[in-house]
Amino acid sequence: MKLAVFALSSLTVAVGFAQDVRPDRVVTLSVSNLQCPKCKTAVEAALKQVKGVTESSADLVVKTIVVTYDHHLTSAARLVSQLAAVKPLHGKPYEAALLLSAETLTKEQADKLITDLKAFKNPLDAEPVGNVVVDLEKKLIAVSFKPVKLDDPKDRGTDVAPLVNAAKKTVATVKAVAPIKEPIKEAVKDAAAKEPAKSKEPTKK
Repeated sequence: MKLAVFALSSLTVAVGFAQDVRPDRVVTLSVSNLQCPKCKTAVEAALKQVKGVTESSADLVVKTIVVTYDHHLTSAARLVSQLAAVKPLHGKPYEAALLLSAETLTKEQADKLITDLKAFKNPLDAEPVGNVVVDLEKKLIAVSFKPVKLDDPKDRGTDVAPLVNAAKKTVATVKAVAPIKEPIKEAVKDAAAKEPAKSKEPTKK
């Protein structure tokens, strides 16, 4: 009888922990140096270890990873830092950036978005954005973050919603990107690189 009670108690605790995670965010991150199936397995496994993450799926063709998580327990910035902490299999780190998109986007709007997002501040993380790159042709905005202290649970980092709200002040149609099916430009894939922010003009045909 005691064994049965213990088993029931353990099950109740396990269910309680499961119920505490309520996935309500889905983001797409571009990931540089994602080259092989082992890379895919490594980054997916690393993100699934993050408290609040319920699903992660990397795509080697478009060099992205789609993550489902509970924003009360983690954030987009924390996911990016977690990827950077993964031991690289090909020498270079897995640098990631949050992808946003817009239905319409002009060169002037793109330049203002870059300025506004790099100056973005929130109460928990004064200046969280590291770099911003815009692909005008595909209307994609890649946002990288300054590192989050992964060993400090209080360092939550910045999530996608405040950034989208800030971007909407310039372009009302900005939103988090759904899974991408087509390859994206190197400039967007490598937004996490320490380069000056810039927007890319569409290629003239």
